[in-house]
Amino acid sequence: MNVSELVTLEAVQRDLGLGPNGGLVYCMEYLAANTDWLQEKLAPLLAANTYLIFDCPGQVELFNVHDALQKVVAFLTDSLRIRHALIFRARDAVLCLLTRTGTQADRRAPGGQPPVR
Repeated sequence: MNVSELVTLEAVQRDLGLGPNGGLVYCMEYLAANTDWLQEKLAPLLAANTYLIFDCPGQVELFNVHDALQKVVAFLTDSLRIRHALIFRARDAVLCLLTRTGTQADRRAPGGQPPVR
């Protein structure tokens, strides 16, 4: 499945006059507001016990500043009961560790409980 079937960065930038970062934030918020579409697309994959890989944009702001992706992850874990792991790829190991630590602190713990801080 491809989220560009729902919304594309190019269309958002063109139609709403947003730049690349604002367009990505809008796309993530649009996905978070359309979890019914996501559930419909994922249903056949989940029925087949398929491993899922979500390839997200590399902008750290989408994970650490805005909560749209957190809402999508919460929907996946709470409503669809998908267990997840976070994987980061970065050239700078220190940046990768700091980003991973900050992002994981914002993720929900298994069972729908917020993480202990």
